[in-house]
Amino acid sequence: IDMVINIPTNYSPEEVTDGYLIRRLATDANIPLITNRQMTELLIEALERYDLEDLEIKAWDEYVQHN
Repeated sequence: IDMVINIPTNYSPEEVTDGYLIRRLATDANIPLITNRQMTELLIEALERYDLEDLEIKAWDEYVQHN
C-alpha cells in the first residue's frame, strides 16, 4: 500500500471505529494518509496535470523555508 485515503461519509459507531483503525495502521506503518476531501481533490488534480517526467526531484530543504 502506497497511500491511504480515509474520508468518513457518516459517523456511525462502526465507521468511526473502522476509520480509526485504518488511520492508526497507516500511521504505524509510515504510509501517507489523507483524511480531507479537498486535499484529495487537489492531489488528484495534480496527478492528472503532471507527468512524472515533468517533475524535478528536489532536496527537502529546497521546499522548506528557513527563517
